[in-house]
Amino acid sequence: MVALPRQDALDRGEIAFALTLADDLRREDQDDESAYELLIRAHRVGKSADAIREYRQYSDHLMNDLGVEPTFSIADLLEGVRA
Repeated sequence: MVALPRQDALDRGEIAFALTLADDLRREDQDDESAYELLIRAHRVGKSADAIREYRQYSDHLMNDLGVEPTFSIADLLEGVRA
Protein backbone atom coordinates (compact mmCIF):
# COMPACT_ATOMS: atom_id res chain seq x y z
CA MET A 1 0.00 0.00 0.00
CA VAL A 2 1.32 3.46 -0.90
CA ALA A 3 -0.15 5.33 2.09
CA LEU A 4 2.63 4.33 4.50
CA PRO A 5 5.55 5.77 2.47
CA ARG A 6 3.53 8.96 2.07
CA GLN A 7 3.22 9.45 5.80
CA ASP A 8 6.74 8.14 6.40
CA ALA A 9 8.16 10.99 4.32
CA LEU A 10 6.46 13.52 6.58
CA ASP A 11 7.47 11.65 9.72
CA ARG A 12 11.11 11.80 8.57
CA GLY A 13 10.78 15.53 7.87
CA GLU A 14 11.18 15.06 4.11
CA ILE A 15 8.69 17.77 3.22
CA ALA A 16 9.99 18.39 -0.31
CA PHE A 17 9.82 14.67 -1.10
CA ALA A 18 6.30 14.41 0.32
CA LEU A 19 5.19 17.39 -1.78
CA THR A 20 6.70 15.91 -4.94
CA LEU A 21 5.15 12.51 -4.27
CA ALA A 22 1.72 14.01 -3.55
CA ASP A 23 1.86 16.22 -6.63
CA ASP A 24 2.78 13.23 -8.83
CA LEU A 25 -0.06 11.18 -7.34
CA ARG A 26 -2.50 14.05 -7.83
CA ARG A 27 -1.51 14.32 -11.50
CA GLU A 28 -2.16 10.59 -11.91
CA ASP A 29 -5.60 10.77 -10.28
CA GLN A 30 -7.18 14.16 -9.69
CA ASP A 31 -9.76 12.53 -7.42
CA ASP A 32 -7.18 10.96 -5.07
CA GLU A 33 -8.07 12.49 -1.72
CA SER A 34 -5.05 10.96 -0.04
CA ALA A 35 -2.77 12.89 -2.42
CA TYR A 36 -4.46 16.15 -1.42
CA GLU A 37 -4.30 15.14 2.23
CA LEU A 38 -0.54 14.66 1.92
CA LEU A 39 -0.18 18.02 0.15
CA ILE A 40 -2.14 19.77 2.87
CA ARG A 41 -0.23 18.04 5.69
CA ALA A 42 3.12 18.90 4.10
CA HIS A 43 2.16 22.53 3.49
CA ARG A 44 0.93 22.93 7.06
CA VAL A 45 4.53 22.61 8.23
CA GLY A 46 5.46 26.10 7.06
CA LYS A 47 3.18 27.35 4.33
CA SER A 48 -0.32 27.40 5.73
CA ALA A 49 -1.60 29.60 2.90
CA ASP A 50 -0.57 26.83 0.47
CA ALA A 51 -2.39 24.26 2.58
CA ILE A 52 -5.55 26.36 2.38
CA ARG A 53 -5.09 26.86 -1.36
CA GLU A 54 -4.72 23.10 -1.95
CA TYR A 55 -7.85 22.38 0.08
CA ARG A 56 -9.87 24.98 -1.82
CA GLN A 57 -8.63 23.67 -5.16
CA TYR A 58 -9.62 20.13 -4.23
CA SER A 59 -12.96 21.23 -2.79
CA ASP A 60 -13.76 23.24 -5.93
CA HIS A 61 -12.86 20.28 -8.14
CA LEU A 62 -15.10 17.93 -6.19
CA MET A 63 -18.06 20.31 -6.17
CA ASN A 64 -17.75 21.46 -9.80
CA ASP A 65 -16.82 18.18 -11.44
CA LEU A 66 -18.36 15.53 -9.20
CA GLY A 67 -21.06 17.33 -7.20
CA VAL A 68 -19.68 16.14 -3.85
CA GLU A 69 -17.90 17.73 -0.90
CA PRO A 70 -14.57 16.70 0.63
CA THR A 71 -14.71 14.32 3.56
CA PHE A 72 -14.63 15.70 7.07
CA SER A 73 -11.21 14.14 7.65
CA ILE A 74 -9.56 16.28 5.00
CA ALA A 75 -11.46 19.39 6.08
CA ASP A 76 -10.30 18.78 9.66
CA LEU A 77 -6.68 19.10 8.51
CA LEU A 78 -7.23 22.83 8.20
CA GLU A 79 -8.38 23.24 11.78
CA GLY A 80 -6.09 25.76 13.42
CA VAL A 81 -4.43 26.73 10.13
CA ARG A 82 -4.27 30.42 9.38
CA ALA A 83 -3.33 32.04 6.11
